[in-house]
Amino acid sequence: MSASPPSSSGPSTSRSQEFWFDDGSIILQVEMTQFRVHRAIICANSVVFRDMHELSEPGDRETANGCPVVVLHGDIAVDWNNLLWYMYFPARASKRAEHLAFPLVVSLLRLGKKYQFSDIWALALHTVRVQVPVNELESWDFVLDDDIPFHSDDTHIPGYWLADHEIDLLNIAVEHDIKTILPIAYYLCTHRYSLVRVLVEKHRILSGTGSKVDGALSTVHPDALKTLLVGRQKLQSAYSITRSP
Repeated sequence: MSASPPSSSGPSTSRSQEFWFDDGSIILQVEMTQFRVHRAIICANSVVFRDMHELSEPGDRETANGCPVVVLHGDIAVDWNNLLWYMYFPARASKRAEHLAFPLVVSLLRLGKKYQFSDIWALALHTVRVQVPVNELESWDFVLDDDIPFHSDDTHIPGYWLADHEIDLLNIAVEHDIKTILPIAYYLCTHRYSLVRVLVEKHRILSGTGSKVDGALSTVHPDALKTLLVGRQKLQSAYSITRSP
């Protein structure tokens, strides 16, 4: 993080259409998007922001619209848009915690861990564990049956919640050390994706509201790739043996 960003008047930066409040007290710049939000709300949820010296102490730093501008390096704008959406409009984000959209949960996990939004991170982790049951294997029959359409209107089916985000599920399991869901995450990736898809192709992730996000692409986490490929080969070998006369 840095409190000395490029000038906010530069042509390459733009204001967030959803999160630019006239009475906001801090501007967060993520990539080239700026969010003018309320310091009190951010600090109430995050230990990291609460302890940031540059947010509380006056000094010789660049400001915009009377607010300190903090550049958040290494983050992506869609994650912050999702996080702010949940913090400012939790009722709109979901009426029930277990029905938070998968892309929203990924953003909450990623930023919740990095900036210690502890309660938000815990809620997102709980959502994953509810939506990816590891002790109810029969609930995955629908997802793994190729004769049944994958997408469904039944939101209680795990496949509906994932909606073609199996690689993202594997990534968050690795990044957040959620060991209990690793086996099913590996198997889903093996079951759903070709070798080309795993090694070469990338897919565009969704925002928490379901809209496409330009430039946001996901690939298999490097720490998971070897295990995924070895497991895939072993499953194919075992399947070939059972199919042989």
